[in-house]
Amino acid sequence: MLLRSISKHIKDQNWFAVFLDFCIVVVGVFIGIQVNNWNEARQDAQQSQGYIALILDDLQASKSTMEYFYNYSSWVKGHITKTIDALDSYHEEGAELGTSFLVDAYISGHGVGGSIQRETFESLMADGGFGKINNPEVRQRILRYYRYADDAENVFSVRSGYQQVLRQVMPYKMVRILRANCGIEGTVSVVSEYGVEPLSDPDSCPPEL
Repeated sequence: MLLRSISKHIKDQNWFAVFLDFCIVVVGVFIGIQVNNWNEARQDAQQSQGYIALILDDLQASKSTMEYFYNYSSWVKGHITKTIDALDSYHEEGAELGTSFLVDAYISGHGVGGSIQRETFESLMADGGFGKINNPEVRQRILRYYRYADDAENVFSVRSGYQQVLRQVMPYKMVRILRANCGIEGTVSVVSEYGVEPLSDPDSCPPEL
């Protein structure tokens, strides 16, 4: 209908009406494009918030994992300190090394393993979704976090030479007794709101140990 009107006005040489019709067309196209842009921006914002929410879920899971790693490694460190103190007393004072020393020495070889949650981040990087997070500062913070997370994973994945040597020199029968009768079976610790609660119990070890 608008085209018919423009054609009629041109035919009648009504240039003012042609100009008005042209303005209507331009304004209509502009509004249409603007509405489409607003709609795309709204969809991008919703998508961005969705991506951020997924990454936040991964971060929360990683936070719990890191807290466990920290508590667990602190618990192992306590047994390492006891092992060193017992060895110092043995060499300096000739003190006997009993079942508590064996428990401490065995737990001192425990490693801390695990990984940081990164499935969402890697997926977004692979399909280009990460670039759709519309806040540059948020994107920068996320990238910085995962760089630091890589370093943390490398630290937690290190296996000590002590652990390797201990497994070689400690008889398997002794290891079996420690795990089955001294409360060092499975995870060997429980993390609660109070930190790490050790399950090891040297007093429960059998006399033959």
